[in-house]
Amino acid sequence: MSWYPASPAPTPGPARPVVSAAAVAQLKEDLGLLNGKCGSSSTKSWPCPNKTKVDGELLPALVGLTRASPNLRQKLKELAETWHCGFHYDKDIRVGPRVELWLASFPSGNTTMAAVAPPASAGGSSKAPSYEPVLVPAQGGALLSPPTTPPKKNVHAPGGSVTTTKATNPYSTSSSPTPAKYSTAGPAPALPSSPATAYHHAQATTSGALASAAQREATAMRQLRARLGLDSRYCGSGKKDNPDGSCGRLSAGKDGEIDKLLMPLATLKLAGPDLADLLDQVAGKWHCHLHAWGHYKADRVAHWIKLFPITDVPVTATDVYKSASGLRNLLGLRCWTCGSYLKKCETNPDPLMGPRCGAQSMPYHKGDSHKAAVDEILKSLAGLTRASPGLWAELVTLAQKWHCKSHPGVVYAEDRAREWLALFPGGPPAAAITTTNPFDEAQMKIKELLCPLSPQCPVIAESTGKWCQKPIAGRNMRHCDNLADEIARLAVNLDDGKLKVSLELLDVVGRCSVHNNLDAVRVAQWQSQTRHITRNVPRAAAPVGPSSTPALQSLTEFEQDIYSRSTPSGYDESPLRIVDRSDVPRDHESNRQRGTSKWREPLTKEEHAVEWGFLYAYTVKGNPKYVKIGYTSRDVATRHIEWQTACDRQVTAAYPEVSKAAVLVPYPRRVEALCHAELEGCRVRVACGPCRVQHEEWFEVSEQEAIDVIEKWTEKMAKNYNKKH
Repeated sequence: MSWYPASPAPTPGPARPVVSAAAVAQLKEDLGLLNGKCGSSSTKSWPCPNKTKVDGELLPALVGLTRASPNLRQKLKELAETWHCGFHYDKDIRVGPRVELWLASFPSGNTTMAAVAPPASAGGSSKAPSYEPVLVPAQGGALLSPPTTPPKKNVHAPGGSVTTTKATNPYSTSSSPTPAKYSTAGPAPALPSSPATAYHHAQATTSGALASAAQREATAMRQLRARLGLDSRYCGSGKKDNPDGSCGRLSAGKDGEIDKLLMPLATLKLAGPDLADLLDQVAGKWHCHLHAWGHYKADRVAHWIKLFPITDVPVTATDVYKSASGLRNLLGLRCWTCGSYLKKCETNPDPLMGPRCGAQSMPYHKGDSHKAAVDEILKSLAGLTRASPGLWAELVTLAQKWHCKSHPGVVYAEDRAREWLALFPGGPPAAAITTTNPFDEAQMKIKELLCPLSPQCPVIAESTGKWCQKPIAGRNMRHCDNLADEIARLAVNLDDGKLKVSLELLDVVGRCSVHNNLDAVRVAQWQSQTRHITRNVPRAAAPVGPSSTPALQSLTEFEQDIYSRSTPSGYDESPLRIVDRSDVPRDHESNRQRGTSKWREPLTKEEHAVEWGFLYAYTVKGNPKYVKIGYTSRDVATRHIEWQTACDRQVTAAYPEVSKAAVLVPYPRRVEALCHAELEGCRVRVACGPCRVQHEEWFEVSEQEAIDVIEKWTEKMAKNYNKKH
């Protein structure tokens, strides 16, 4: 019984070449099809439902093809769908891997002239074979680069006897015979690379004649896809530490769009920013739906961009810093990845020795205006040396403009600027960089050592062996930061006993209520590292306490004094720390257009997931000019309490004024996005110290303007929902 419906009667077509039964049998053995079983599943093996079609039509059509043949993959897919049983014939997860497995059985890489004898009905003769040229990539994966050795793998040919094939090196006039399992004929065409770039002017010859422009473009395109890993049907993305990729899902399948994007790369020379932008689009269209965003694309682009030659950078190393293009490559800014050093951790006490951030940089998110600002800074840096007075300030500004939203601080920017400064020629840096107070430098290092990295309990639970990660209240986080500041300020003049007491206090404050026992080992490590930092700092360089000298206080008095000075007295009322502002227009018409455009977009999967919820807006004490707009699927009052606890700021509700008056809204996540889109020109990004998060839902607007926008989109969404339901 066949799993497939009866095939319609075949229509007359062009006569097929005569293929020997021996060649078909050999190919069938190579593909593992001799047992007649499906072979897709390792648990059960059902018989092939359509052996007649496979033996009489599909296998003969594969004889003589190589991995470079443009239609090989499609033919193998058809073979897999026909060969597999009724459980596996239409499943990509079964067909795709089988095709990749079979591809390995075919020879790769070299252009050959496969001998095909025309059938007798067409007046042919086996003694006068015709030749079909196949243009394929160069060997070894290098685009249009000379192969290290002549290609030796043979191809399936119509003849069944073992003959000899001449494997010709395209870059040499000599050739040597090698044994072949299947008969082939014809020399390999030459594929010389251009001296300018390995991707420029792809050339191929067929029977001694130059290939046409279309053939050269097709050859270059296949080579480029193979080099980028786009010759399979799999996504290939993966973890950030695995740039070669590990995702085995099928790619998005947008080959036509990808080819249009790749054509300039195969035939033209592109500068750094244009190349990064284009590769980013390719990654977005190739990756599966799980990896077509964020750092997955950034990682892939960072890996791909290394495969392309640098055509716009001076050749000599001494001149590389004299042009904006050279500086872009010198400073590691060819692709849109942040590149900031990740902050120190327990295993990496030195932040300059850690791994780099792979997130997409700020110019990538901000668009053309931010990219233009980076270009202007690079132009201003061209030709400067380490002794130039303005170099340090420009490098810090460049780092702040470039780093992602997770690394906006001056500390990260100065770390990156120090690294970049060493790449410039010249003598010692300007005086402004070298005349740093040794105490200030030591104080900064101690604060980095002692300040908690996250608002989560750092203790490893004995019951699970994992980090506790219970949240620490924002008030306690502020207490930890204040203690770290006090210890860093006084560490030089403190004796070991008082330093130990202050560090023990810091350790206890930075824990959750469950794990409130002192960690003596951690305190000892802190004390040792602090002494290592301050060992060369003169005592006279450090200030003393504001009320009394710590050296004159008893241990108990010192502990009480430092505890009282570092304990926050109430909610934080200081100005919000704004690290970025939106650079889009703020006029009424632009706001309306952004909101309307967002309204027309279909709901995303995440927006569909939350069908009902509440919109809210609030201000915090001491910052009445800024309003935070968000949504919650729970009670609004509960959400306000969570914010107060985590951020340690007193919340004043703007909408709704009373939580009981909150309006239930359909698809609140989309309503929030609509409000944010309309107010995008007023958006500010706030770095919150207590919760260690950068909040992006803050807007520099009046309370009434925020309320009007929320009510507008809430009513519109409710009406639209009622119409459809």
